[in-house]
Amino acid sequence: MWYLLLMLSFSVFAQNEDIDLDILQKLDQNMPDYQPERNVYKSPEGVQGPRKYIYPNYHVTMPQLLASGVLSGAVRRGARLISLEDGTVYKAQKSFLVKFYRLEDEFGFRYLQAKGRPAYKISSTSLENTDLETNLYEPPDQYTPAPTNKIVSDYNPKLRFLPEPVFYAGFVDGSYMKDLFNDRRARYGTTTQFGMQVMTKWNWPIRIGGSFHYERSTYNLQNDGRVIYTSPSIGPIFRTKDFVVLDFPYRFQMQYRLSPYARTDVHTRGGDLTLNFNSSDLVISVEHPEKNGWGEFVLGLFFQAQWLDLRHQSTAVQIISNNQTNNSFGASFSQVFE
Repeated sequence: MWYLLLMLSFSVFAQNEDIDLDILQKLDQNMPDYQPERNVYKSPEGVQGPRKYIYPNYHVTMPQLLASGVLSGAVRRGARLISLEDGTVYKAQKSFLVKFYRLEDEFGFRYLQAKGRPAYKISSTSLENTDLETNLYEPPDQYTPAPTNKIVSDYNPKLRFLPEPVFYAGFVDGSYMKDLFNDRRARYGTTTQFGMQVMTKWNWPIRIGGSFHYERSTYNLQNDGRVIYTSPSIGPIFRTKDFVVLDFPYRFQMQYRLSPYARTDVHTRGGDLTLNFNSSDLVISVEHPEKNGWGEFVLGLFFQAQWLDLRHQSTAVQIISNNQTNNSFGASFSQVFE
């Protein structure tokens, strides 16, 4: 109790008074002695050492685990699962539902069930019990069972057609025009076509649709002559489903178009002439579709065979009946709106 003596000494010096220190010494001797105890523990063998964590004295056995029952739960994303077979640690990339055993072991792990037996262990903090949520379900008093003969249609029951404006440009091998005007320069020309196509969107290997086209082709004649062929036509379209070659989608398309209003306007130095035709066109193309914000942008290559039949002929012409055609080939561009 020396601090008590020091305090009294300072007070004595402050008051400049004489005090008998024998009384203080006797008071200190009569006070109980106190010493703080050390923070130690005794092991079961009686050996003292520094304080440390003591594990629980119970151990969960496998029969106890299997007898505890199974609950439904959800594993959190990022949780670590430890395989009981080889100790491999797996990290859950997303949350998923599991079955786990009700009993927790002495280290705070729960055991997940796979194929009717314990397969993984996981920290209890990474597992949530979902039995309370699933027990809220109450079966209805009556219900209509699902039909056993459910019919799935491979076609579009609403026959929804997809509009597709299209543009063709290419060259013409006009064998028929060469024979018609008896002019070698008329054999070669250029063609441009504008059209609107509509296609179904069903899952059959072949899709059908329709097209309306307007074609304009030009041919040159000798002595600065010129032939302009125009034809509005209409007809069906047959298109295959897309198939992939070298990571690029492709498809084939065939059109057959008819027109009773095809005509040619002939301009020569000797005057102008108009001829009317019935036309039949067969178009075969290969297409490459690319997805965009409106649907599909389609690039294609086409070949067109054209048969012409003169009608309302008022001018005598000399032509050999050898079934010549006008053949066109070129590129096509279209946009499918979905």
